[in-house]
Amino acid sequence: MMKPLTRHPEGSLRELWAIAFPLMLSELSIMAMLFVDRILLARYSPEAFSAAVSASTIGWSMVLAWLVLAGISEVFVAQFNGSGQYSRLGAPVWQMIWVSLISLGFFIPMALYGGNLIWGSFDEHPLQITYFRLMLLFGFSYPFYGALVGFFIGRGEVILITILSFLSNVINCLLDVILIFGIEGWVPEMGVAGAAIATSGSQIFQAGVLAFFFLSPKNRKEYGTSKVSFDKSLMWDCIRIGFPSALFAGTELMGWGVFYRMMEEVSTEHILIAGICQSLIILFYFYGEGVGKGITALAGNMIGAKQVGAVPKVLRSGVWLIVLFFFVLMGSVYFFADDIGTLFLGEEISTETMNTLIFCIYLTAVYLLFEGLRIVYIGLMTAAGDTRFLFWASASLMWLLLVTPIYFLIYRGGGSVQLAWMIASLYSFFAYLVYRWRYRSGVWKTLSITSST
Repeated sequence: MMKPLTRHPEGSLRELWAIAFPLMLSELSIMAMLFVDRILLARYSPEAFSAAVSASTIGWSMVLAWLVLAGISEVFVAQFNGSGQYSRLGAPVWQMIWVSLISLGFFIPMALYGGNLIWGSFDEHPLQITYFRLMLLFGFSYPFYGALVGFFIGRGEVILITILSFLSNVINCLLDVILIFGIEGWVPEMGVAGAAIATSGSQIFQAGVLAFFFLSPKNRKEYGTSKVSFDKSLMWDCIRIGFPSALFAGTELMGWGVFYRMMEEVSTEHILIAGICQSLIILFYFYGEGVGKGITALAGNMIGAKQVGAVPKVLRSGVWLIVLFFFVLMGSVYFFADDIGTLFLGEEISTETMNTLIFCIYLTAVYLLFEGLRIVYIGLMTAAGDTRFLFWASASLMWLLLVTPIYFLIYRGGGSVQLAWMIASLYSFFAYLVYRWRYRSGVWKTLSITSST
């Protein structure tokens, strides 16, 4: 019998919400940092904003791959918790902490030399390379955070995550204002460098606090969090399941990096409007990600407890949460679309640009609907260990249905930014259909995440 994660009925809308809401705040803590960076950089200068859009998307594709790999600890913690193996809960976390330390061997060389490989000379693209370099120098903190947060999410202990999300965003906002614009006579104006340092510093703060609680006497005694030893079998299981997910996340975001790089080459309006829409995706992505991680936690516990029959109920709850959020989002766009443009560009925005932006914002909301529904199925497949499918589906769909049409119709054909976002919305719809088909095939029921349990 599975130990209940909440006091609500198993798999119900209320149970999923109780788990997902704090996880949404956890995701928001990262997404909001990037969003605040974008707003303040847009006010600082359009050049700084465009540079941050390009550099952060490509940099984030590398950071996210390691974050997702280390975050696979959540799946193992959830299944060990569901099967009552409480003394083993710390072991997968430590395997992924070791992975986060290994990631330094990737991030430091990439920070020092990667920017020049991507953009060329520093003299030609100083803002992009500066942001990228600082983001990757602190890149190890993201997988370190991912490994630790999986311990708390996998057990349904999410109050700490909620509080920490709020505190880290307060710190980020304060540092952003101080470091981007400077304080005369005290702190020099740093622009894009200040934004990257503020976000990275806030992320390190989150990871440090989680490490403190992870190693508490209670957790060391009950869950074996002091067992720092390398477990070859468990490490292999974590990488076997997590590596395809990491490739899936990195490949998909790299595709978006190519998308925004092409927008940057087409025209200033293309990258400006695409950058604002991406900033909104970054801000609101927390909701779908929170629901997806909630499903991973609940479904992982159900699968670990051999209660696979309860999984479809939690999946339906996830679909309802995504659809309800879509209606709230569309209502918000209807009433506040003009304010969004002013928030980024000030009062001087032209009527033509505003109309184009509003149209693209509506398409962004449609994109978020189908992306959220896709994440519901990703959450289940991750819990079940169906991660190879995630990689192959993502790689093929992203490059066939998004990057290729954008290249021929927009980059080579000179199409409008509105057409670009119509293509992005259609991509999200067809991707959702493919993942839904995979769920209905039932393959996920036949998989096992460990070779040792």
